[in-house]
Amino acid sequence: MNSSENEQLTDVLIGEAVLFLLRGKSPVTTRALISRLRAMLAQETNVPRREALKSIIVEISARENGTPRKGAVANAPHSNTDNVSALPGAARSAISRKH
Repeated sequence: MNSSENEQLTDVLIGEAVLFLLRGKSPVTTRALISRLRAMLAQETNVPRREALKSIIVEISARENGTPRKGAVANAPHSNTDNVSALPGAARSAISRKH
């Protein structure tokens, strides 16, 4: 799988997890997203999707724990903006938590 396909699969999997949370009227937080991704991983049988889910969980968890990995989406500069900014392809929020 090339980089472009991997990025597309990452976007699809994160999208599926977020849609699940939204449909369930659950809060869309980093922790809730990681929890849903772990649940998806536990049920997934497709090897490329399993590998992508593992990678996504590691990257988002690293960002949540403040320990970015080299090459991970967490390489973006750390700020006080909302957790959505840690997600691949997500725009940084203009709203700061300080205010």
